[in-house]
Amino acid sequence: MRILDKYSLKQIAKCYIFILIMFVGFYLFIELSSNLTDLIRTKPPIGVIFSYYINMLPVITLTVSRYALLISMLYITGLLNKNNEILSMRASGVSIMRLAFPLLFFAFIVSCTVFFVQEKILTKAQKNIEEIQMKFIKKDFSKNANAENIAFISNKNIIFARNFSSELKTMYDVISFIENKNNIIVSKIFAKSAVYSDEQWIGNDVTIYDFDENGTIISAPKHRSEYGLSIKDTPNELLIKQKSFFKTSSIRDLSEQIARLKRLKAYNLLANLKIEFYQRIVTPFAHLFLILGILPLALEIRKRRGGFSSLSIGFICSLFYYSFESFSIVLAKEGYLLPIFGIALAPLFFVTIGITGLLLIR
Repeated sequence: MRILDKYSLKQIAKCYIFILIMFVGFYLFIELSSNLTDLIRTKPPIGVIFSYYINMLPVITLTVSRYALLISMLYITGLLNKNNEILSMRASGVSIMRLAFPLLFFAFIVSCTVFFVQEKILTKAQKNIEEIQMKFIKKDFSKNANAENIAFISNKNIIFARNFSSELKTMYDVISFIENKNNIIVSKIFAKSAVYSDEQWIGNDVTIYDFDENGTIISAPKHRSEYGLSIKDTPNELLIKQKSFFKTSSIRDLSEQIARLKRLKAYNLLANLKIEFYQRIVTPFAHLFLILGILPLALEIRKRRGGFSSLSIGFICSLFYYSFESFSIVLAKEGYLLPIFGIALAPLFFVTIGITGLLLIR
């Protein structure tokens, strides 16, 4: 059995690496083409361009990895079926579960690797990409950029705003949580708007609540028509932070933010953070869920044109998984589903279909 396992692992690993490199190359070419006008206009240094695309590599790799693995698995199982190798294995007494083991094991190893890259490399790469885009590639982006439901951290403050206009240098419906040196939230500031003027953010129509270490209000609310907010970031820096807040936050960072907001019972602000937190945990293992869900069908592919059928089936299954996942996340963000259910629905569906299908194969 070890020989069969090594054979299966070797075949799918070679195919996966080949398809992954091909996908990454295509993605880089498309990315370069889409940025070509900006690169010609802004003329950034060669070193900056090189750094940008080096940082893009882990982002692109993690984006296309699951689809590369799915297509490679479909192609290899189709090829094995075409050559009657799976039939021979079954005839020699190998169970369908034993046949599936090396494929699922490889998917699990890839998922764990992606999880590691996401937490240790991707967050830093995303931050570098955002900074390079704002400073060198898309310099004019910030002039008329608008953003909704932004969140970022600045100078021991956790800031949320309903809307931000870079043209007006204004945030609307601002909520700021201020931490002490022990990372305990001691104040909560509401501002109808905040305007950047004279290198400072000034809040308008402000209400301030002070808390003790247990999150209990210790004094009457303070009202101010204007109040200087402890936000050091300029509008341009704020755009970078709000765009990369979730991307550059690790699972540990998100968990800490969730715990802080829970202590203040700010449940209406928790939904997006929880969704991102669960998504960070589940997304790397989409490799395993996709493979398990499609494996019963993959073991039955016997068409001569294995490459074409693998590509088409892989595209359809990937589209279905992505659509299902996106739809359930939207429902969670709108409050129709709990965040954990919004993230777990697509994986649970594929796992259920996969296990049921494997058990039904004779």
